Amino acid sequence: MEKVKHFLHQYRYSLVMILVAVVAGIIDLITKAVTDGKSSEFINGFISFFSTHNTGAAWSMLNEHTWLLIVLSIAFIGVILFAHIKFKNKNFLYAVSMGLVLSGALCNLFDRIAFGYVRDFICLEFMEFPIFNIADCAITIGVVLLALFFILLSIKENKAKKQKDTNTASIENIAGCNEDNAKNGNE
Repeated sequence: MEKVKHFLHQYRYSLVMILVAVVAGIIDLITKAVTDGKSSEFINGFISFFSTHNTGAAWSMLNEHTWLLIVLSIAFIGVILFAHIKFKNKNFLYAVSMGLVLSGALCNLFDRIAFGYVRDFICLEFMEFPIFNIADCAITIGVVLLALFFILLSIKENKAKKQKDTNTASIENIAGCNEDNAKNGNE
């Protein structure tokens, strides 16, 4: 039992990342399957579901270059996993954000490989915006949370550095006082 606790503690952020990726991935794949080929109002004048097949990336960039997008997606997923393995300052926010980004990338990659296009269906009626899916939402939310994580990490590291500098200065002042006292006592 102690080994299980140690394993869960040691790999807690990897497990959170995987759990978030799986849950978000299931939600994405189910919503794509349910809405594929269909259109319906969701919130009148705000959001509707309108099934489209996107052979490109965001805003249909690289349209009809599915093979290139597959290669780029695989490389991107590899970078995510490599960064996760190498990065040391993980926490819960980091794990959730990486899980969302990983899930979105994997789900859209699945669509490109399985169908030759990505199934999009969320249409924002109140503004001019490309139709998207849950995987796209996961990537966007994950990137925003990851940016927040790095901002908070930077703030934490700056505070720690200032505290260290303050402690070092205090130690140097104490050492300087001790040297002055030693000189005064020897004169």
